[in-house]
Amino acid sequence: MVFITFGFCAAMFAARQSDLFGASPKAIALPHTLLSDDPLAERLRQAMLQDKPHRDESLTIAGLAQRLGEQEYRLRRLINRTMGHRNFAQFLNSYRLAEVKGALADSAQREVPILTIALDAGFGSLGPFNRAFREAEGITPSEYRFRALADSGIG
Repeated sequence: MVFITFGFCAAMFAARQSDLFGASPKAIALPHTLLSDDPLAERLRQAMLQDKPHRDESLTIAGLAQRLGEQEYRLRRLINRTMGHRNFAQFLNSYRLAEVKGALADSAQREVPILTIALDAGFGSLGPFNRAFREAEGITPSEYRFRALADSGIG
């Protein structure tokens, strides 16, 4: 009985939410949905949506803090504690991946190479992009595009 329970727990731990509940490619999760009363969080969210600094592959937390006119330690604390990201790279990648997923699901961009979409979103090269995408979605960008376009009746 212990081994069965352990096996079940191990399987559940390894399962992704999309494996359990099904993926919804039309509902692209935006990384800025966490609500906060912190004015800095709102300024950060607005800057990320309007200025799209995540597209700059050389962006650092110091550079973003300077853009916001804020101290770096406060921005780092906001990103890690309040927004729940492991680190600044994960925070940036959440915006980059949201942009990429939107483009991959857009029928008007179906002929645009995935590499071009990834580079435009701020990824420096194909390797880190593919790893980040596969980690987040559990499938390759090509598979994601195929499924998203097929679900919309365009594929």
